[in-house]
Amino acid sequence: MTLIKSISGIRGTLGGEEDKNLTPIDVVKYVSSYGKKLKKDSRNPKVAVGRDGRISGIQIIELVKSTLSMLGITVYDIDLTTTPTTQLFIIEHNLDGGIILTASHNPGNWNALKLFNSNGEFL
Repeated sequence: MTLIKSISGIRGTLGGEEDKNLTPIDVVKYVSSYGKKLKKDSRNPKVAVGRDGRISGIQIIELVKSTLSMLGITVYDIDLTTTPTTQLFIIEHNLDGGIILTASHNPGNWNALKLFNSNGEFL
């Protein structure tokens, strides 16, 4: 399955071949690119990170948090949450952005990175 990249995130089936499925390498690649953009726009970026109830989110969120932390970005782990709640958390806490792991209506073997700006808007 090819990775789907759209306004609502980067989504795909888990594992498999890099750039064709959502692999750990893909997660680190996209999150580090996002983190570099945040660092370019802010001296001390702060982001919210959350996930839906998919089992894979437990592992993927650790990759996301450690990638951002290693870039010097402050991470607020809001754990199990929804997309709108993540968006509101970003706004209410005056953060530079956020990421939620959710593939919404897709089957359980899918997951996605949804990236937000400081206004809680999709990137």
